[in-house]
Amino acid sequence: MMITTKGRYALHVMEDLAVHGGDDPVSLKDIADRQNISMKYLESIVSMLNKAGFVESYRGKMGGYLLSRTPDRYTIAEILELTEGTLAPVMCLENGCPNSDGCLTLPLWQNLDKIIGDYLGGVTLADIVEQRLEKI
Repeated sequence: MMITTKGRYALHVMEDLAVHGGDDPVSLKDIADRQNISMKYLESIVSMLNKAGFVESYRGKMGGYLLSRTPDRYTIAEILELTEGTLAPVMCLENGCPNSDGCLTLPLWQNLDKIIGDYLGGVTLADIVEQRLEKI
């Protein structure tokens, strides 16, 4: 499993909204400037987050985006699963494998998948924000 830039940038966007959002929507330009992400790429990521209901969009001069929930209600696993499709370390866990009955390594991959899921499912966006704010 390799987390792509889409997954990493989605986490950056969500973190930015958690830190800078508050009551007022955050513009894509502000996010792009702070996170050093191109507007075009950012638009595709935010569109995905919006369609999934992770963020709310507001139109108009003071428009932008806000989180749909409080940061403690998002897990890192759900954000990455949205953008990456899967967190499985090997494809056979997602697609099945014709050799699974005799596969000696299948339990290894299943255990690793569980560890990844448990870890990322136990870390919230609020945890990431708290770590960031402690460094400032």
